[in-house]
Amino acid sequence: MTPGELSVVMPVRNAMPYLADSVASILAQTHSDFEFVILDDASTDGSHEFLRELAARDRRVRLERSERHLGSVGAANRVVELASSPLHARMDADDACEPDRLERQLAVLAGAPDAVLVGHLADGIDASGRRVRGRDRWRLLRRSAFPPIPHASIMYRREDFLACGGYREEAGSWHDADLILRMATRGRILVLPEALHHFRYNTGSVTLTRADREAIREADLMWRCFAELERSGSYDELLLPGAGNGRPASVDAAAWVGRYRDAMLLWAGRPPADSLPAGALPWRLRRTWHRRHPSSLRAALRLAVAARDRAAGLAVRDGRVREWRYG
Repeated sequence: MTPGELSVVMPVRNAMPYLADSVASILAQTHSDFEFVILDDASTDGSHEFLRELAARDRRVRLERSERHLGSVGAANRVVELASSPLHARMDADDACEPDRLERQLAVLAGAPDAVLVGHLADGIDASGRRVRGRDRWRLLRRSAFPPIPHASIMYRREDFLACGGYREEAGSWHDADLILRMATRGRILVLPEALHHFRYNTGSVTLTRADREAIREADLMWRCFAELERSGSYDELLLPGAGNGRPASVDAAAWVGRYRDAMLLWAGRPPADSLPAGALPWRLRRTWHRRHPSSLRAALRLAVAARDRAAGLAVRDGRVREWRYG
């Protein structure tokens, strides 16, 4: 790639103490010619002071600050506006990535002009950086509207991002999935099956701290949109102001949020929350196991994920880029 073709974009909101690991994993990339655009979204925990010192030491870092809290969607759009390159790589302030992440993604896009976005799989780490969950190639084989890649793993062409309208506030906490689904209508979504990204499970994440009622409302909208996508190929009307409820969701949103949060807490090494319904009986049994013997449950689930990943490896081989399509 020629100089100036890549911007790494990262919004930051109170990301200490994981911020140093995150930015270090980007600045140590084998492909080192990029601008690192960081937007501090009105942090109050010392993140801005740390980033200001970093920007003074490394000319690749461009630091901007919003004095007003923009929120996850507003900050995600704003940091893209600040970037100047035709290719963007997203990064999150509490995760980390492998040193060859950018190099490998650039090679994929360079060899696939019809691709609009390339991502990669991830494993999971806890607050200390210890690996607690392996990658899962099965996600590339299942039939789902959920993209199989974490938000912070994506690299995309700026022109396609803008043509799609960027992130949509109406999608709320699933604005990343919404973007990838819309990008898929413009070109191919490619996935590297290796775990080049390390997703950090921590109890300070946005996913775990947002109000229950808001999280349930957004989950219900997400599942209704996914149902409409499968039925008609588009759910745009459900995100318009004043839109009706449309078709009912196929999933109990409250139970789904409860299961999702409990899974996040389990991998972070914390006991489950009790503020949301537990869902179906098998999950209630798992919650009891989670509460009484979380370490043994994590060990059992690690083995299950590893077995599923090995089985999926018969179809998804390391080093071979795979195209993902929803549904």
